[in-house]
Amino acid sequence: MKIGRKVFAKIKELREANAANRRLVLIKENNSSYQGMNWLIFKTKQYAKEIYSLFSEQKRSDIYFQLACASKGETKIDCFEKYFLFNNPISSIDPFLGMNHTYEKSNQEELGNFQRICSKYGFEFVTSVKIRKNEDSNSWKHILYLHIHKCGGSSFERPLHLLKKQLLKSQKQSSKIIRSNRYFHISNLKNPDYARALESFLDANSCNQLNSILLTIHGVKWRNFNKHIEKLLDIKTRKITIVRDPKERLFSHVKHRSYQRSFEELMQSIEEENSEFNNTMYRYIFDYGLRDKNSCDLQIEGEEKMSKLIEDIEFIDILDSPLISKIKSAFLSASSFPNIVQYSRFNSDKNRAIKESSNLSNDQIQYAFNRCIDKGFLENDQSINYKLLKSITRNRINFTSLDNETTCEIHPLTFVVFNDFNYFIIPTREILDNPLNALQKFQQTQ
Repeated sequence: MKIGRKVFAKIKELREANAANRRLVLIKENNSSYQGMNWLIFKTKQYAKEIYSLFSEQKRSDIYFQLACASKGETKIDCFEKYFLFNNPISSIDPFLGMNHTYEKSNQEELGNFQRICSKYGFEFVTSVKIRKNEDSNSWKHILYLHIHKCGGSSFERPLHLLKKQLLKSQKQSSKIIRSNRYFHISNLKNPDYARALESFLDANSCNQLNSILLTIHGVKWRNFNKHIEKLLDIKTRKITIVRDPKERLFSHVKHRSYQRSFEELMQSIEEENSEFNNTMYRYIFDYGLRDKNSCDLQIEGEEKMSKLIEDIEFIDILDSPLISKIKSAFLSASSFPNIVQYSRFNSDKNRAIKESSNLSNDQIQYAFNRCIDKGFLENDQSINYKLLKSITRNRINFTSLDNETTCEIHPLTFVVFNDFNYFIIPTREILDNPLNALQKFQQTQ
């Protein structure tokens, strides 16, 4: 109540202050008052005029996102829906940035040479080629990616999402660019209320004529959400996940958390009822326990039922770089997105070793890992026949739309990305004409 009265007093002051003084009054607000103001902005429309004159669209967006994170139930969902009004998950983009959809002519020798040089410097070159639009190419336009912790997911999906972000930023710099394509991309979907709000927000009109979809699921129930999207758009998404040896993944997961937590905090997270370490692969693949709550004790009965639940998921090994790159290339090509140059291991910059330093000893990390095993956190993960599933994927998956092309026409733009904070777009011809010089320049920009 004290904060509320203080905020009301400030709003009154804002009403009385002239426009020149308003910014100064806002700067004087301390953090607690600002949070109180956020709540009052949401709860009352009495001061809507002042709020809309004082806060930018981005700030109003931030306010609703903060409120959604702090709220519960329907209030949370309502706040997320208001957040979507300012941050529409569907974006209108010209993926050629005004270059009239003209592809760059190249040849196999030139592309192969650049890919070899990229590999030498630890980079990966993912091509976006001109393809004929057919049933096969269209099937790569709609991807639902199950991002399992510590399975190389960031290297797969982060560059794709950052590419869209950079395109949006670049096209704002020119009023002449016609935003011809519509994309529905959601990164890191892990809040169930966010997913529910997204379902409510989307309708047939807003999703009309989408050029591509990329949904990254990171721990939220995904099966019903996916069915909703497929029914709404009358499409079939490609469900993809990258997997690795469960024991190696669990150790990597525990070690990763040791960078952020004390030993006591790490052990507490292992001992809690719905521990994030508890058969993570199994729960993600089988829709997070297939219950409304993130219960970890579910055991799917019967191999036939298990197979039915996951028969439409593509399983790819974390070390199968050629297949992973081919899938990204198929998505970029089908979506008319630029090529990508990225580190083979995303965020693999020179500061990574500093960022990933643990205060825990190796013995403490091993103790925490052993405790996970003692609690049965590998039993369900290891019950899945990954070798068979990966083999089925390799036999089933095809890239007819790519393999039948000469691949001598590639996108005229290339997105170069090092990490979440360092990326840019350059003409493709610039890097093909002098690849060694281009890569050396890339490294110098870090």
